[in-house]
Amino acid sequence: MKEKEWAKRNSIVQNNLVTDNTDNNGIKVGIFGTAGNPVESVLVTGNRVLRGAGIRGVNAGITVTDNAVAAINANTIIDSHNIGIQAINCTAGFTNNVIVHPAKQGFEIPSGSAGSGKFNSNTVVNLNSGQNAFQDDSTSFTSTLAGNNWQSSPPIANGTYKVLARHSGLALDVDHQSTTNGSQLQQWTYNNQGNQHWTLTSIGGNTYTITGVQSGRVLDVPGSSTANGTVLDIWDSNNGVNQMWNITATDSGYNSVVNINSRKAMEVVGGVGATSPGAPVDQWTYGLEFNKQWSFQAP
Repeated sequence: MKEKEWAKRNSIVQNNLVTDNTDNNGIKVGIFGTAGNPVESVLVTGNRVLRGAGIRGVNAGITVTDNAVAAINANTIIDSHNIGIQAINCTAGFTNNVIVHPAKQGFEIPSGSAGSGKFNSNTVVNLNSGQNAFQDDSTSFTSTLAGNNWQSSPPIANGTYKVLARHSGLALDVDHQSTTNGSQLQQWTYNNQGNQHWTLTSIGGNTYTITGVQSGRVLDVPGSSTANGTVLDIWDSNNGVNQMWNITATDSGYNSVVNINSRKAMEVVGGVGATSPGAPVDQWTYGLEFNKQWSFQAP
């Protein structure tokens, strides 16, 4: 597949799947050929790029160039053969993008690039050894960064924990101690059983996988759903972004746990009044309600 290339005014490039392209980029935002006009305003959002940067392994899953003015938001780039997202001579914002296991850097601004970029709330995970989540080699490109996962040290050390809901004090629990794929989660009185023990593994910054000790399966959003109210389960690890979680400290030793695919928070169903054992655990729009905050403690 040839790279997808956009150069237009006030365009939206949304919800596309780009896989195994043979040219230089999964998606390129720039000038068509040598006589085209630069992009004056484009939104690139909700796209999924698998094994971008072409079989030659040059450029990136997404490249913004040619003095484009663009917003690159909520895209997922997986297994790029080179860089995840590249900014060259542009004015662009990059927000809520997820880059998984690029061959080289997550984000790159090459030497000599001019322009500016705002990089907010992006996630880069599973980097190869020696590679950087963000690399700006240009002295003439202004980068502003905030809330990206590589800017945070892991708030919790890798290890095994019990996970307690702030509002109820009850533990994150696999219903009926089930170990099969699709077993749902609930809160339950802590009883020091394996279905209430969870192993955290940082995969970059404050992003983790969370694995049930008893089952060996990971905390998962079924079907990669992005809908509010989806009850969480356990599933075989498949390196899916629906199995990756940003853990961010709130206060008093508690944390939010937000899925990087749906960008929704793990919560106990029923709000802060749901304090009884057996209440399901789902995902919901992020907030600081106490039923969406969790403490990770030694079991």
